[in-house]
Amino acid sequence: MEGSYLPILMLCAMLAFLLCGGGWVFAWKHLRRRIDERFDVLSEHLERHAAECPIRKEHLLASCLPADPERKGNGSFHRSFRASYPGFLPTLRERVPGITPAEETLCMLIKMNLSNREIADKMSISIGSLHTTRYRLKQKMPPEAAKGMDEWVRAIE
Repeated sequence: MEGSYLPILMLCAMLAFLLCGGGWVFAWKHLRRRIDERFDVLSEHLERHAAECPIRKEHLLASCLPADPERKGNGSFHRSFRASYPGFLPTLRERVPGITPAEETLCMLIKMNLSNREIADKMSISIGSLHTTRYRLKQKMPPEAAKGMDEWVRAIE
């Protein structure tokens, strides 16, 4: 008789585990959707006021960046950046053939006038890895760009 309660107890424990896990996944997706919606609203607001205060726009946009802009499913950062600088990525790709998505993200963060520490934090990499990425990117750039890479990237419209 005691053995008959064990399967029922295990089944109840598994059911409780599945319900809690499913609730957590639902809550996480709901929270992520709300964050994306708020980020999109903020991006639209920034677009409307871009002409009034372009420097503040860059800092506000930078402060809203997720910890890892390369994270899969993070289209809102790229959408916001493309809305703020519509010609930047096509021009960059034309001038730097063979640029990788990580190098594009690095250039986007440079364009936003972030420091090396901020860029490393946003890309979730060490300063050493950032220097390596910068070095490899400089190798792909035209000679005049490699000397003053940050200024060259910021000058791209």
